[in-house]
Amino acid sequence: TVLASEERETKGGEDGVKRQEPVPLQRALENRCVVLVGDPGAGKSTFLRRISFAACETLLGRNALAAAELIPVKPCPLPLLIRAASLANFIRLKKRDTALDIDSPEWLTLYLQDSAPPLDAAFFRAQLDAGCLLELDGIDEVPGQIARKAMARLLEHAARTFPKTHIVAASRPPALGGETVIPGFATIQIGPLDRKAVDAFVANWCKALHSDSEKAEQHQAELLDAIRSRPEIEELATNPVMLTALAALHWNRTRLPDQRSELYQSVLDWLA
Repeated sequence: TVLASEERETKGGEDGVKRQEPVPLQRALENRCVVLVGDPGAGKSTFLRRISFAACETLLGRNALAAAELIPVKPCPLPLLIRAASLANFIRLKKRDTALDIDSPEWLTLYLQDSAPPLDAAFFRAQLDAGCLLELDGIDEVPGQIARKAMARLLEHAARTFPKTHIVAASRPPALGGETVIPGFATIQIGPLDRKAVDAFVANWCKALHSDSEKAEQHQAELLDAIRSRPEIEELATNPVMLTALAALHWNRTRLPDQRSELYQSVLDWLA
C-alpha cells in the first residue's frame, strides 16, 4: 500500500504542534475533492486505476466488497477516469466550435460523450449531477502552464457545479510542472514506501512468481537481502516503479548489478 502523509496534532505534546503521519492512500478519498501529489513512479496513476477497477467490480456485481475496501463513498459511485492531457487536447481542438470558456466544466460531458459513444453528454451530466467518482490523471502532462492552470480552474468549477460528485486529481509536484493547489481541494502528498510496505510488496511479488511456498520464501529472503545490501539500492526501493524494476532485474539475473552505474543502466533498459 502506498502511503500518504497527513498532518495530525500530536498528543501529550505542546498544544497546536502538528506532525506528518503516514496513512493509507485510500484515506485521501475521505475528502470529497482531493489532489494527489507524488513524484514520477509514486503510484498516482496506478491508484486511480485501482479504485476505478474496484468500483467497476462492485457495480458489475462481480465483487460486492471490492469498492468497500478502497472507496469510502456509499453507495459505490460510477468511476469516470480521464487523462488530463487528452481532455486538454480535446478542448484545444474543439474550442473554436463552441462558446464555452476553456475552464468550463461542461467540457467534461462533451469529452466523455466523444470518448464513449453511444452515450451522450446528457447521460454524463446526469451522472455528475447525481454523484459519481471523477478522476483526472496527470495534470502535469497538460502542455503549457496556462493550459495546466485552466485545467485546475475547470476542476474547481466542476466541484461547485456538481456538489455530489467526488473528484480525485493526480499531479506531479510543482517543480515538475504540476498544479497541486486548487481552491476547495485537499492536497495529499504521496510519500515513499516505508520498510513495511517494501516487505509486503516483495512478499506478494514472490508469491505471484512461485506456487511453492518454500521457494517463494527463499526468493523473498534473497530479494530483500539484495535490496538492503547497499544504501543506494534501498533508497531506490522506496519508489514503487523502481522497486518493481529492481524485483524484475533480480528475477531475470538472479542478482542485482554490483556497480551503481550498471544498476542504473539496467533499470533504464528495463523501463525502456
